[in-house]
Order: sequence, then structure tokens, then C-alpha cells
Amino acid sequence: MKKVFTSILLIGIILLVSGCGKTVQNNSNIKNFTYDYGSYNGGYYSYAITREDDQIHLDAKGMNGVDLNADKSITESDLNELAKIINDYKIYEWNGFHKSDKGVMDGYSFSIEIQYSDGEIMEASGYMKYPKGYDQVHDALEKFLYDLAK
Repeated sequence: MKKVFTSILLIGIILLVSGCGKTVQNNSNIKNFTYDYGSYNGGYYSYAITREDDQIHLDAKGMNGVDLNADKSITESDLNELAKIINDYKIYEWNGFHKSDKGVMDGYSFSIEIQYSDGEIMEASGYMKYPKGYDQVHDALEKFLYDLAK
């Protein structure tokens, strides 16, 4: 019995150390990507990147006073840069984060979803609650996506 427990513990440690989270090795793993954020008063941003066959498409929209409206094709290089941001900041570790502060009436929200070509989906969202490191990740994504939409 002790050997079984030790074996299970060892397997758990190996899985933990090796990282159970999804790692994007290259852009071909990303099928769809969405990132939405903002607030009613400060404006709202919505970005969607979709891949169909050999075409990669960006749809960017602004709401509540944000002047943003892009509908265009993007390159493999652009998707490589997105995959690098996802890997560098380990955004995939946010999977399952869904928290909100119901005490705030007019706050800031975000949602992110990454669909991979193997069928896996990473989702996270928050309303006035954020995963660890959110500000740095948001800054990197915001700059990348806004520049891409220009």
C-alpha cells in the first residue's frame, strides 16, 4: 500500500513539475483567439483572431466611445508574436479563472479565450478581479493587438 501511495505521489509531482498547462510551441496550435476588455465609462475593446485553412483574420472593434474598427488579414509572423506573448507570460496558466467583484457597479472586465487546433480551449474572465500578473499581460496584449489593428 505504501508503494502505491508513493507511486501516485511521484506521478503527481512529475506532472506538477512538468507543467500541466497548455504550452503554445508555435502559432499553428492557435485556431482562434479572443480578448475583450474595458468598461462602460472607459470604453470597451474586442479583438478576435481566427484561422481558417491558410487564412488568418483579425476583427477588432471598439465600443462606448472607442474608435476602433478593423477587419483584415494578418500574417503567420503576427500569430507567431501572439504565441510568444502567450508563452512568455504563461497566459495558459489562467485557464479556469472566472472571478468577479459583485460589489462594484461600474467596473472593468476582461475575458480571454484561446482555442487550439487539437480541440483544447483555454478560458479566463474577470470583473474587477484578475489573475496574477494580469497588468503586465494586459499591457503586452493591448499594445500588440492595437498595433496589429492599425
